[in-house]
Amino acid sequence: MIKRLWSKFSRRRRFQFSMLLVLIVVSSITEIFAVGSIIPFITILTKQSAVTDTEGYSVLAGFLYGMGIDPYRNALLVLTVLFLFAIVFSSAVRLLLLVAETRLAFAAGNDISVDMYRRTLYQPYEAHLVANSSDVVSGVLIKAKRMIGAVIIPVIRIVNAFFLLLVFFIFFINIEPLFFLVGVSVFGLVYALIGLSFKRKLLLAGEIENREHRQVMQVLQEGLGGIRDVILDRSQDFHVRLFADSDHKLRSASAQSTLLASYPRYFIETLAISAFALTGFLIARSGQAMTDSLPFLASIAMAVQRLLPVLQTAFQGWANLKSISPMLADILRSLETPVSFDLGEASEPIALRESLAFHNVSFRYQTSDVANLSEINFIIRKGERIGVVGATGSGKSTLIDISMGLLEPASGSVLVDGVPLSRRNIGSWQRSLAHVPQSIFLADATIAENIALGQAKESIDQDLLIQAAKQAQIYDHIRSLPQGFDARIGERGVRISGGQRQRIGIARALYKRADIIILDEATSALDNDTERSVMQSVESMSEDITVIIVAHRISTLHQCDRIIELERGRVKRICTYQELLNGG
Repeated sequence: MIKRLWSKFSRRRRFQFSMLLVLIVVSSITEIFAVGSIIPFITILTKQSAVTDTEGYSVLAGFLYGMGIDPYRNALLVLTVLFLFAIVFSSAVRLLLLVAETRLAFAAGNDISVDMYRRTLYQPYEAHLVANSSDVVSGVLIKAKRMIGAVIIPVIRIVNAFFLLLVFFIFFINIEPLFFLVGVSVFGLVYALIGLSFKRKLLLAGEIENREHRQVMQVLQEGLGGIRDVILDRSQDFHVRLFADSDHKLRSASAQSTLLASYPRYFIETLAISAFALTGFLIARSGQAMTDSLPFLASIAMAVQRLLPVLQTAFQGWANLKSISPMLADILRSLETPVSFDLGEASEPIALRESLAFHNVSFRYQTSDVANLSEINFIIRKGERIGVVGATGSGKSTLIDISMGLLEPASGSVLVDGVPLSRRNIGSWQRSLAHVPQSIFLADATIAENIALGQAKESIDQDLLIQAAKQAQIYDHIRSLPQGFDARIGERGVRISGGQRQRIGIARALYKRADIIILDEATSALDNDTERSVMQSVESMSEDITVIIVAHRISTLHQCDRIIELERGRVKRICTYQELLNGG
């Protein structure tokens, strides 16, 4: 899975990871420099001649003489400064590595989150009909963020531990090969045995975390999304219990993963200290002078002090990778989800010049056993006001979704001025449409930003904004507000009335300069007086704009030129408003 994840990063990110690898190698070398410098430093504290008489020190002495320093009179000072420099330089490189790996890991995590969200938004509409929004939110916000600390950073630190172990091996194999090989074998065996015993538990904890992340998000969305009913039904305790149950399972699984990843540290530390004490004891019992062994012991102690945290971090990284593997599999599936067709930037809108026609259009949802629409045929001429009526389940919403290019007919075709809609021109067609649903999406932003939804505040056309508000008959209300167009309307428009909400939706459609405006039961939740007022806004629109009105109330359609009546997925008849009233 790591290989699959690597392929998802951009060329720039892969180059940055390659540069990080170079920094890891440099850091490992500086660690050896720091550990190695302790041997001459400790040696000179116990026996100066053992250092100054060596060939290596002669080379250093020649360099120091060139700088005007007497290396033999000031040998202790020279080696002390050298040791301190090695320690400081090594620490500085380690800090640089920490900063680089952290920033790069979070930047890579951002790439993953953005790509997951982009692929989600660019899916066909039918895919969104069957998708669970809790899965999407959990994936983009929680799983992708978790991946940073549980996949990217651990992999970096495992690589770091490998190179550090490699350079320590090269260093100590030339000093005390048997001692080092035995030590590495013992510690490696302990880590391997612990890892094998924990592997299954880590995978199980990861599966629980992955499942409960999604469940917790779903419980939150359902509780907050239906807060009105929750309060009226006094069902707060029920929703709290659902949340508590899922959250407890999630936290317990997370705690299990964390504990399993941390356990080896205490065994390894105890083993390392015991081994160090035993080594000192054996050297002392052998009769060997401690002054001769002290530098070696000091280097071992420092190497252990450097290696153990890195090895423990690497083990934790491995444990995290095991526990997060079910979640990583979900992330990779999201990243590998193909975009069926181009839903991005389109060319210029297709202007409706003559007509929109359905020719033998049929459609069936993947989850349906029967056709939702069958052999639909009609023509809508430019500038007409067309009504669409029918009982629940008659196919009204499906018809509208097909006309907007959100769903693709199973058979037949939709023609715009005689040209069939296809994947090549669907984006341009959608730019000429505006949809006003029953429940208008309103952001917690200003009125201006909601009318010009999708545009940055600074790029809003003020003249067009005012014109759209006037045509939607909401301009006078906006002017009466202290902040005018800059007034905030609250999350989901809680600070404005239902009629004002629908007028903002109409103003949004007019701001878009759409050729076709579709009112999809836009007034069904309004009272009669408010509906009448909103429909007056619709009636005042330019005759060049084609309007399609889906409604339950027949009275809503009294200004329509023609009305399409659907029944069980078929066109029952196309008639006038009066004919519909008369039943003829």
